[in-house]
Amino acid sequence: MKKPDILIVGAGPTGLTLAIECCRHGVTPRIIDHTASRSPYSKALVLWSATLECFSAMGVVEEFLQSGHPMRRLIFADHGKILNEIPSSNGVDSAYPLPILLPQNKTEEILERRLAALGVEVERDVTLTHCTQNDNSVIATITKKEGTSENHSFSFLAACDGARSTVRHQLELPFEGETEPLAFVLADAKIEGDLPDDGMFLNWGREKNATIFFPLGKGLFRVVAQRKDLTNKNVPTLEEMQGYLNQSGLGHWRIHEPEWLSYFSVNERIVSCNRIGRIFLLGDAAHIHSPAGGQGMNTGIQDACNLGWKLALLTKKVSNAELIAESYVQERYPVAKNLIKETSQLLHAGVNQTLLTRIMKDIVVAFLLHIPALQQLLAAKFSEMNIHYPSSSLILHDALSVDKRPYQAGWRIYEVSLVEATTQKTISLWKQLLHPKHTLLLFSGTYLSEEMRLLLQRLASDEMIATIEAKPLMIWHGEVLFNKMNYEEKASHFLDPQGLAHNRFGITSPSWILVRPDFYVAARGVIEEQDRLERYCSRLA
Repeated sequence: MKKPDILIVGAGPTGLTLAIECCRHGVTPRIIDHTASRSPYSKALVLWSATLECFSAMGVVEEFLQSGHPMRRLIFADHGKILNEIPSSNGVDSAYPLPILLPQNKTEEILERRLAALGVEVERDVTLTHCTQNDNSVIATITKKEGTSENHSFSFLAACDGARSTVRHQLELPFEGETEPLAFVLADAKIEGDLPDDGMFLNWGREKNATIFFPLGKGLFRVVAQRKDLTNKNVPTLEEMQGYLNQSGLGHWRIHEPEWLSYFSVNERIVSCNRIGRIFLLGDAAHIHSPAGGQGMNTGIQDACNLGWKLALLTKKVSNAELIAESYVQERYPVAKNLIKETSQLLHAGVNQTLLTRIMKDIVVAFLLHIPALQQLLAAKFSEMNIHYPSSSLILHDALSVDKRPYQAGWRIYEVSLVEATTQKTISLWKQLLHPKHTLLLFSGTYLSEEMRLLLQRLASDEMIATIEAKPLMIWHGEVLFNKMNYEEKASHFLDPQGLAHNRFGITSPSWILVRPDFYVAARGVIEEQDRLERYCSRLA
């Protein structure tokens, strides 16, 4: 077996995702975890659209969709009286606009099974006890259950070992932030009553008490409530949880048959830097925050999807290794920092129960959130589809970068339908991107001269494009006569009969868009700007 390129410490959703992504991109991982088995507890629940798109590339999204419980709406109530309902997929521009609810232990089970199918097993009861690095490698001391220790050398190390990260402590990195002076309790239990089973239900009461419910399927719900006694850190009783329902106007609902009862506090912290040399920090090892909005696990998974394909370049010892490695910091650190700020605001808006804030929340939810544009903005925010990388050195910006249209460099690519040229079948453009390399989209534009046709042909077979193994896709506008170009069939051909794809990406003249393996637009330009495309590719050489 090939010597592992990277040691992944921690086999939660983030570590498992990174291990799968490494396998997809030709990087050999070794993944260890100090626990003897997966946690039996449900923990994080929500899987948003951007994460489901990552799972699609990993080949597991169908299993998640079949196993998860759809969350179709966000329901807001005051003391049991429903104020508003917002479709959770409203305005979400994704191949998977509908979020699902699935206990974290089930998420880990699916991911671990996929990783095993790729030939990598999680090594359990194995602990990282020490690590150092030099210019060429990371030296890790790994201790097994029986107490034996071994030193191993890896090209890179990924800390996916959670909020108490051993790796972060080894690096002596500050974990800056604070612990909120708040206490919360939760129960996964059955509830009798008219509680909707297809949406998140947020209810604030008259007794300065708020409760939130998530459906888990088959009559089971996650219930979260704020405990006022900060000195009481005991696991709640079923009677205590029923008391919160009673206080918030939901006493007609009866909670019973708990599967899990737990207490938790909220920390809002971020590591001072999420990369030190050859060591990367991902997920909770790098950032923790309020569970408001259900963003934490998703952010860790997307950290892994951002890093996986870059590790493939780094293990090849490319000349621009520092630029590629640092792009992980440039792209993911601002996301984490902004997330901590926003989830803190959400948390305080939810728990602040003065009469004035309660009235303000009622006005916002009952009136302002009936405006379709605001509903779409909220749903899109939760979906994480509107995360962009405007300041990354691994994005080649053009004149459009000052614009806010959803097709500029640094933005996520979105879905549109095309017609496959040979079969005449309608297909998804987005699904043509589910491979571990870059994709070069070549658009004919609304008018294609013979000169422009030759430029397209040359671009599709460009040697620099070949060095990054980009997959070329030729998209013909409906008004342009389709003529399959003869360049050894390097490109797949698609028709855009009504010009929907051209309109979608703001294209009128012959143009190109280069899409990264993580679905972000790396660069774009008109067909004459071949030098710009080559300049981007040279960054990966």
